[in-house]
Amino acid sequence: MDAVVIRVGSVLHTGADKVECLELLTSGKVEIISPDFHFTAERGTILGLFEFPGETYNYTYIAKEDCTVERYPFRRKSDADPIVRDRADECDVLVSANAALALSFLGHYKRSLRRTETLRRAITKAYNDYRRLCSENGFVIQPWPLAEEQERFIPETELPDWLGDYYDQLGLMPSATKRSFYGTHTSLTTAAILQSINHIQLIRRLYDQLNTYTGDMRERYLSGIDLFDLYANLRHRIGENRELASAIGNALYDYRTAIEKTGLLPAAVLEKYENFQKKKLPENAAAEPAAPLSEEKVPEKPSLKKTAVDPFAPLVRSLDRILAYTQLDEAEEERFRSLIEEYRGLTDKNAPEDAVRKLRTDIGKGFFNLYESALLAAMEDPHMPPLAVRLFLHFGYMDEELVGRDNALSLLDLLEQYDDEPGELELVRFRDHPKQEAASTKHVYTIYEWLSAIYRGAKEPSKNEFEQDFPAWLKSRRQSGDITEEQEARYLKSPRERMRFELDNFFQLSMRIASGRPSVFCPVLSAHNMIRSPEQMLVSASAIQENWDKLREIDYSLFFREALYQNPEYGLPRESLLLEVLPDVILLPMVGSRGGLWQEITGVHRDTPARMFLPVFSTEDLSLLQLRMAAQFRWQICRRVQGARWNDVSDPSLTSEYCDYLQFYRRNSDLSSDAKEKVKGEILSCKNSYENVFMLDYIQWLRYESQGSPRLNKVAKRILFQYCPFSAPIRRRLESNPMYADMVRRHNGIAAKKRKSLQLKYDKVRKEHGSLPRTIEKFLHYYES
Repeated sequence: MDAVVIRVGSVLHTGADKVECLELLTSGKVEIISPDFHFTAERGTILGLFEFPGETYNYTYIAKEDCTVERYPFRRKSDADPIVRDRADECDVLVSANAALALSFLGHYKRSLRRTETLRRAITKAYNDYRRLCSENGFVIQPWPLAEEQERFIPETELPDWLGDYYDQLGLMPSATKRSFYGTHTSLTTAAILQSINHIQLIRRLYDQLNTYTGDMRERYLSGIDLFDLYANLRHRIGENRELASAIGNALYDYRTAIEKTGLLPAAVLEKYENFQKKKLPENAAAEPAAPLSEEKVPEKPSLKKTAVDPFAPLVRSLDRILAYTQLDEAEEERFRSLIEEYRGLTDKNAPEDAVRKLRTDIGKGFFNLYESALLAAMEDPHMPPLAVRLFLHFGYMDEELVGRDNALSLLDLLEQYDDEPGELELVRFRDHPKQEAASTKHVYTIYEWLSAIYRGAKEPSKNEFEQDFPAWLKSRRQSGDITEEQEARYLKSPRERMRFELDNFFQLSMRIASGRPSVFCPVLSAHNMIRSPEQMLVSASAIQENWDKLREIDYSLFFREALYQNPEYGLPRESLLLEVLPDVILLPMVGSRGGLWQEITGVHRDTPARMFLPVFSTEDLSLLQLRMAAQFRWQICRRVQGARWNDVSDPSLTSEYCDYLQFYRRNSDLSSDAKEKVKGEILSCKNSYENVFMLDYIQWLRYESQGSPRLNKVAKRILFQYCPFSAPIRRRLESNPMYADMVRRHNGIAAKKRKSLQLKYDKVRKEHGSLPRTIEKFLHYYES
């Protein structure tokens, strides 16, 4: 055994060298390169074991870092056994490193297989579309042998479905577990390593077969007649048939998008598409097909309705476009397509029959799976997703026939109001107009924007229905034995797992709640749910902000909560003050009638935004929905602050005093008999939920009592005035009303005393530094509101 130090950038072996030794990588990293493969080997990898002794190297090996290798003679695969014996105490490292290499080879093969199959399916589909258009319009069908004869790739051996998971889990398995098993005898380690090498060699052989298949298909494509030529000939013959011209444009755009995505055909093929777009017959100029939707190449975002004479053209066969973007397998695609076709044909989509209910359930499962797949594809795609996919991600749109032509065109108009580039969080904004300042809507997100922020780590995942955040949920899974410590650490850093947690919990459950009718819930956007036009139902950021402002003009302390503040520059090491924190509102891609509060703070800090949700298309009055959400927030934030003593009246708070009032209203001498009967009726109608009773009273407090129109009894008034006081202008107006006069004077007196105390305290800071921090100024203004 010889130990050799290799400097970074040095070449260990090339294709001209003869394989004579095995090299155990004991430190550093080595890049393994071939024309088709490019992988990194790490510590514990046995280099050369998947080569053939006595022959030349199939790969080039270059030191990616300064590294050390130990060299052993190599005549047969069993020569790996001495390496294993010498490193028996590192059996876990050897097994993991070689498993990781096998997983890399497998991933590359599967990606290549998927690209090749995508190209074959695109060729077949485009030619079938051509045949259909010719048949329907009475034109002669020109043969294209490639599409008619090309069968799908069939490898000599099908790799087992479990192979990827096997190597993935082998890598994640705790080191102690691997040592306890493989360390019992060196033969187990040797067998595991040789098994991974056998799989690597098999994968390489299958890849070579795939490469031959792909090369043959490419050669046949380039040597024969081109599909664009067939379509160009058809386009020349159609005359002024606008509908057929649009269908040709749609078919060719889908085809071009697919072959561009695979990257398996030369750029000259795509140039034919561009030439086809440019070569318009003058007499047919009005019938040109839809322009390609490659927004990333356009310096300024164009109007979506101006990209084609027929603005509806990009949405024809929307479901096919969405399914193609997600790249599901054919069986899943066909199953979901058949579900949508069945749903489309229903006369009553909200029917209570078991068969219809099951159909809605199946569509729901498929929808959420498809949404996750499309979202991941969009996150990893450097270009902007196609129009149909963006409508799907923002609005839940899937099928142009389900929503209808007019609604679909309206959705296209609304899409222009979004900034679709989900990059840094500062760019992730829902705008009411493309030129509107993002700062005015910084707390409103579409679900696509929100999940993009989760994926990129700009926002933390929401809690699940059991009040567990993402780290706590992973910890509980580890403690129950579902995952290991290593998996827990890996998942914590995984953007996919963070986003998947949000999808599986917040997204799915909030969609059902926001629908308002969980029993007939189906997430796919459909015209039967749209009681008005999309423009009239749209929940916009400006409308949300306007409603919050109106509520804060009445209940000025709505979003204020106590928090700790420090500013050493001003000599303020630790101050307890009131901060206003507006909630984050997430717009769900659906038509619904309810909004809701998901969590009142983020994490454990009180100065973090609450999270609320609303349907992006609302069938109810938005201001009333937000009023209910504000009431729910008032109750829940008090519970959060009070903790276990939220209903203990010895520690006075909004929730504790309200619970005491509702629990002992029969003994309350301040309530008349009629008032007690009314309270009893409210409790019964709210099914003994004190929170719901409070919410009803709070809504009346803001809608009617703030106008001087009495609705509540004196006990409820007193509690609400103490904890949800009206703003100064309203208090001045109500001061002359004997029903409110005492409460107004008491509140003003307490506020004035507190304001004076704080001013004396902070005047010293102002004199010393010449000014006060903006946060402190806002805190002082709170007692003037």
